[in-house]
Formats: sequence, structure tokens, C-alpha cells
Amino acid sequence: MPQKIEVERFSVTSSKPFEKVLAAVSKAVGHPEMAEFWKSTHTAESVAELERAVKPVLGRTGFMQFVVFDLDNKVETLLRGAAG
Repeated sequence: MPQKIEVERFSVTSSKPFEKVLAAVSKAVGHPEMAEFWKSTHTAESVAELERAVKPVLGRTGFMQFVVFDLDNKVETLLRGAAG
């Protein structure tokens, strides 16, 4: 059954360069090895087993990264192909 959750959005303005802010965020979230993570979560047969699979891969913020898209690289690749 779907569960409704509330999410609060906020903005932060920093005088630091974007790359440094991005590096700090990346350092604060967990980066699980996804093949191993999916296997351990899909084989969990209880909430306790699922928690045992998830908790160790959370960063100090309690968040984890699932995927990263390098849009700059993709756009550059597409533009090179179009200029071909």
C-alpha cells in the first residue's frame, strides 16, 4: 500500500566554489556497491534483514547515493556526434 511522506525543500547559498560544495555533499552520503546492495536488499525476508542491509551503507547524513548522471559528458558526446 502506498504511503504518503512529506518532504521539506530548502535552499543553501554558499560562497564556496560549486565543486567544493559537491565534494562535501558526496562525502556526507553513502556510496554502496550497487550490485551487492540490490542483492542484499532483494533477498531480505524481514524488515530487520532489510535494515541490516541498508544501515551500513548510509552516510553520516543518513542518505545514500543510488545513481549519478554525468549530463555534461552526455551532452558533449551528443554534440560531437551531431557535428560528426
